[in-house]
Amino acid sequence: MHYERALRAATAVALLAAAAHGSEPAPHRYWPRFPRPTTVLTVPAVVSTDDAFVLLSAAGLAARAALAGSNREMVWYPVDHPAYVQWRKEMLSQTRAKLVELPDTWSVVERLRKRGIVKGYVLFHQDATARQAHARGDYDPSVNAATVVAGHLGGVLVSEAAERRAKEAGLGLLADARGMTEEACFERWASRCSRDVLAMIDPKFPHSRAEAIALNAFVVGTHGPLLEKALARLKPDSPILGWGMGDEFQLTEPVSRWGSWQSATNWCLNLPALSTEQVGRTVPDGDMRVRHSPDFWDLRWEDGVHYASFLMTDGDNVQWLMGDFQFGAEKAWWNSPARGKFPMGWGTCAPDLVQLCPYALRSLTRTAKPTDDLVLLGGGYYYPDLFGIERKDVDTLRLHARRMRAYMRMTGMRVLHMNAQKWDSAAAVRAYATFAEEIPELEGIMMIQYAPYSGGQGRVIWVKRKDGTDMPVVSARFAIWGHSPFPDDGPPAEIARRLNALPPISATPSLALPREGGGEGGSFGPREGGGEGGSFAPREGGGEGGSFGPREGGGEGGAFASVDGQGRHVSPADAPGFSWVSVHCWSWFREAPAGAPEDAEEVDQARWRELGARRGLEPVEWCVRRLNATVRVVKPTEMLMLMNLRLRPAQALTRALADLDARMKGATPARRRVAERAATEMRRLLARGEWSAAFAAGKRADAALADGIRPEGRP
Repeated sequence: MHYERALRAATAVALLAAAAHGSEPAPHRYWPRFPRPTTVLTVPAVVSTDDAFVLLSAAGLAARAALAGSNREMVWYPVDHPAYVQWRKEMLSQTRAKLVELPDTWSVVERLRKRGIVKGYVLFHQDATARQAHARGDYDPSVNAATVVAGHLGGVLVSEAAERRAKEAGLGLLADARGMTEEACFERWASRCSRDVLAMIDPKFPHSRAEAIALNAFVVGTHGPLLEKALARLKPDSPILGWGMGDEFQLTEPVSRWGSWQSATNWCLNLPALSTEQVGRTVPDGDMRVRHSPDFWDLRWEDGVHYASFLMTDGDNVQWLMGDFQFGAEKAWWNSPARGKFPMGWGTCAPDLVQLCPYALRSLTRTAKPTDDLVLLGGGYYYPDLFGIERKDVDTLRLHARRMRAYMRMTGMRVLHMNAQKWDSAAAVRAYATFAEEIPELEGIMMIQYAPYSGGQGRVIWVKRKDGTDMPVVSARFAIWGHSPFPDDGPPAEIARRLNALPPISATPSLALPREGGGEGGSFGPREGGGEGGSFAPREGGGEGGSFGPREGGGEGGAFASVDGQGRHVSPADAPGFSWVSVHCWSWFREAPAGAPEDAEEVDQARWRELGARRGLEPVEWCVRRLNATVRVVKPTEMLMLMNLRLRPAQALTRALADLDARMKGATPARRRVAERAATEMRRLLARGEWSAAFAAGKRADAALADGIRPEGRP
């Protein structure tokens, strides 16, 4: 319990210190801040899986000792991925730690043994089953039990094959976890484990074990009764470290019910060494803020066009955004040569990156182009319509929404992107209303459904903010997804044809929608299997392979009628003139010439390399090239702002007018006089329902007040 007190104290001190440096309270830390190291130990290479288990467990013990005491030596697991090379460089510069390279893994163990951090070893039996990575099936849980025991006893993880080497190093056996089940480990050790985090780890891999040991996490492999028990003892709104074994939905559904969320950190490395900073104190808040955020008065009022946005999937995947997403050799996503050629939305796990690797989020904000739009993917992977339903004594979703608001204010993000079990269910609508009430800066929510992502067919549900205004929750109309069995998914050429066929925005669209109107209403798993890890590999969704069909609770949205958080009746409605497309980040396509059959872009996903296929951003570029001039591609944040303006013009313009009035109070007399004349005209036009003219008058008022800098968080 001494360790738990130290962990809570370290987190509390970091929060209080950060809060003292600004008027805004520091965002809630889900992941603790580790003390800055003075020395970082590393080795030239890790020569075997056995050595990887040893080195990562040693790294976990060093980090655990840093949280609980005066240790200032961290361990860096060597990985030559360019992202981690960059993060290590920035971490060393930020902390001013000295990098010390020792000859091998056992030299690191010996150094930590002499300092009393490593006290011996915990023996385990490696999982040698034929089960595929992250697939559910027979498995040997020995190393998961050993990981829990090792943290409490101060032992490194040693397989049977490496035991002789451990004895040669002078280490004594602390515990034998061979044959120990996760259930037996839970009964013996769970009460001493953290209630702030739970680890789900495939026993085949050493990844995530440093973090599990450092955070005093209980470790479980897959879904079932034990996972339910482990989740029940967590505090509401706690993260899951790693990624488990089995179907994506069956792993995430119980996590959601208990008010926790997946972080997809299963291939992450060196998180303790990268988690030493507090944004707002040791790293400026501004380093995390999005660039090129759209402003209301920069919007254009256009008729006869159809607005379309594209949004990349899987931004909730921490290990991917820390790795291949930015620096992959494939150059498919952030480092794609297509980036910057057209507006594009990118989901991000910003709250996790702020805490676990602020260097990764800073890299995104610094390198973002005017066409890039970073949005918050939920604040973890969970289903909002299921979130916290097992918690009867606390509104876990509201707690999560409040915490997410702090991160959205920090980053300047104004759009949420989420994945629901059933996007237009009563529970989902209540969840949207909660976010609308708790995050007034939200422009709207972009929803997918578990199966299929495009089940909502572009329809919209409107929920109420606290000020009584409507906020749009818009479903994906289409998905660029290879070999999908669902009718609204397809290759780039098909999606372009279908966008071209959609009607343009009406000159008076708000009159065609009910005042309390709404959108109709998915991910179909798996996102893309597990894949083998090695020293570093992307999870690519981390789900199990298997059928495409809708899992439990999937299915199509239909014209479902529901109620919002205040009990008001809502029903999904179409949004003429607006569509967004979900882009499946793992689907391979081959570019086809104009006039070729649409399915010519489809390829055998297993033969992508020999076929010269591409995925990620380039297929979106092919789609954009095929669009008619009347299809206007805009960023997701801009599309939601336009939806508010065009589908709810009275409320959008009224809010914008209030903002102008506030700005006029601080303007010079000359600017104020010009702006007041335009604002008076805007009021007159608003009263007459002449929305386009009122917007033009507001633009004139804004121009009169503009001094090169606009306030943040404008409506």
